[in-house]
Amino acid sequence: MNNQQIPLCSVLTAPQGDPARRDNVEQQMASAQIEFEFVVGFTPESPEIENAYGKWRNKIFAKRDLTRGEIAVYLGHRKIWQNIIDSGQNSGLVFEDDLSFIDPSNIREVLRGAAASLRSWDLIKLFDFRPHRGLSSFHENGITLQVYKRPNSGMVGYMLTAECCRKLLKRKYIFRAVDEELRYWFEKQIRIVTITPNPVTEISHKLKGSILESSRYDKRRKRNVVRSLYFNIITAYINICCELWSRWIVFSYRKRQS
Repeated sequence: MNNQQIPLCSVLTAPQGDPARRDNVEQQMASAQIEFEFVVGFTPESPEIENAYGKWRNKIFAKRDLTRGEIAVYLGHRKIWQNIIDSGQNSGLVFEDDLSFIDPSNIREVLRGAAASLRSWDLIKLFDFRPHRGLSSFHENGITLQVYKRPNSGMVGYMLTAECCRKLLKRKYIFRAVDEELRYWFEKQIRIVTITPNPVTEISHKLKGSILESSRYDKRRKRNVVRSLYFNIITAYINICCELWSRWIVFSYRKRQS
């Protein structure tokens, strides 16, 4: 049995959020016997959003404007990353409040395996939304870890090192969604993998739906055509850098293991 300790577990929840979401978290954690703490994030009306949003950076480096809800979610994750650093711990476990464990009876062993694997990786995702084809997979500490050419969407559950938190927090202004930020992993030289099959899924559809989806749809509907064409160039740049970085981390991992 793996005796690796599970890192401090934080669950992001919105101020005055739907009680059903908190009830879901408490049920999930009780079923898996995982100690956790709620971290209250931000709302679209929070005053911190104005100072955090890099509007002109967004115009240059993103394909659409961010919604205030997306900025609020990103700020919530940043709050948890700072908490991990301030705790003095080497790593942390992060969930959003619409998580669901696939197998509560086995999740502790999976998380222990992930914690042990943080010696080799910076951020281990527990859930991917519509994952692409993987580049390489590795088996270690009782789990299978998949490297993708580009990290997939979804921040429902992940584990990361305190050093990774420091790298992510070097971004002073928010101008991309938080999961979009991870696709620029080559900028901060962050090694990201995903546990497959995913031990966690999201159940927002059972909890009155995603609090971001309607506003995201409105932003997409109003997308500027010229800006979208320009972002095709940015996408090409991302794809090239992700191709190089993903292959480098696979090569360097195999080299360390040989």
